[in-house]
Amino acid sequence: MVMPGYRSRDALNAATEGHSSIFADYAQYIIGEPLVRAGEHVARVIGEVPMNEFKYMRFVSAVIDPSKYDAIMSYLNRGVLESFKDIAGLSRVIISRTTENRILSAIGHIYKTSADAAAETMQNAVSGIAEYMTEAPLIREEELV
Repeated sequence: MVMPGYRSRDALNAATEGHSSIFADYAQYIIGEPLVRAGEHVARVIGEVPMNEFKYMRFVSAVIDPSKYDAIMSYLNRGVLESFKDIAGLSRVIISRTTENRILSAIGHIYKTSADAAAETMQNAVSGIAEYMTEAPLIREEELV
């Protein structure tokens, strides 16, 4: 996974040509077309680990009932997201809405052990929106390269 961040959609659009050039050179190493998702950040939690120091990422992609989006955000903003701040080794949680029916969370930890220690908090957050999801969440995680 590659995850760039921009201040605005206009900045992302301006960088698209650069992305195309980079991935054209990278194409020799991959099979098939990359799946590209973009979206606005809808929630963020900043932890104790500076952004340039985290080494492990966990991504959770959830397909949701779009008519329940406001209920999901209400649930997350009633303290669920704040519960992540207490996790030792957390750098940040960024939640983006990438399509009308899909949200993606990107969670940075100092190491895998921190991500594992946060598993219960993450599971509680996911289970609280399970009734609004239309399929099981897709979870991917690995060390940063």
